[in-house]
Amino acid sequence: SLTSVELRNRLNAATGLKLTPTAIFDHPNPQALAHHIHTQIAPKTDLAVLKELDGLVAELSTDQADSEVRAKAIHRLQDAILRLRSVHTTANRDGADAVLETASDDEIFEMLDNELGGVPDPESTT
Repeated sequence: SLTSVELRNRLNAATGLKLTPTAIFDHPNPQALAHHIHTQIAPKTDLAVLKELDGLVAELSTDQADSEVRAKAIHRLQDAILRLRSVHTTANRDGADAVLETASDDEIFEMLDNELGGVPDPESTT
């Protein structure tokens, strides 16, 4: 449909990917499509960061790790968690704000209907 092509074009523009014309229909739900796009954008970077973090935690968890270094690492990790939570919260809020700012009235009503299941028409006899 025309809407799916428009969505694909917007996703291509936003991500720099070249999604196929059928990409919207190739995935059973928006979450699956988002996962597919995510794996195309940052498949290696995320994995490398997580492996590095796991390695640092493993190294600091050994009996041979210096207790002073471990204490400093704990403090730094706590600071990092606070910063990451702040970035995560801001990114989620900004993304939703951008969608709402650029959406037409009809698109906003459609999003609400999809999210809330729609409101029955009071004049409908069904």
